[in-house]
Amino acid sequence: GGRDSAGKTGTSDGGSHLWMIGYTPQRSTAVWTGRTLQGTKPLTGARIGNNWYGNPVGSQVSGPTWRRIMNAAHEGLPNESFRILTRQSADGKVVVPDLRGTYQQEAIAALQEAGLTVRTGQWVNDPNLDGGQVVRTDPAGGTSVDPGTTVTLTLAAARYTPPPPQPSRRATQQPTSTQGPSPSQPQATTRPRAAASATPAPQ
Repeated sequence: GGRDSAGKTGTSDGGSHLWMIGYTPQRSTAVWTGRTLQGTKPLTGARIGNNWYGNPVGSQVSGPTWRRIMNAAHEGLPNESFRILTRQSADGKVVVPDLRGTYQQEAIAALQEAGLTVRTGQWVNDPNLDGGQVVRTDPAGGTSVDPGTTVTLTLAAARYTPPPPQPSRRATQQPTSTQGPSPSQPQATTRPRAAASATPAPQ
């Protein structure tokens, strides 16, 4: 435990093959779990050792096995971290590594190891990065430069949360009420005409 590691679990359709493949800076191991005598028969309901698995997946079975193997394989080895690899071109120039998302100290170590000089520049807001992570470098990653060239780091301040959008002026206008008749000026109404009555002429 406590070592840099990376890996991926996998489960085949039907749950007949369970995988865990992973590595550290010093070792790599792949673990497969399945039925060697029954082909692709699913492992549903399988008993492995003292454990019974209803619907097993790679992280339940192969993952813990991978961990036990790797712990044993690393006994006595120094605790190493993953390193950012840098390239040197045929003409002796150094290729600036792509450091976006790495933390400041890690980026400084990688650039110094490549024979470059490091300068910390601005701290800016970036909604996708945590404080201390590299936003960009100048020169940019992938650029070929002479050894000893100064690379300036632009770093993210604390994780930036954009302010909520301001409502538009149009949305904040009060609804306009429908203009009705003024109470001081009553509207004239038309009285209905009386229906003409037909009076029979005297005989």
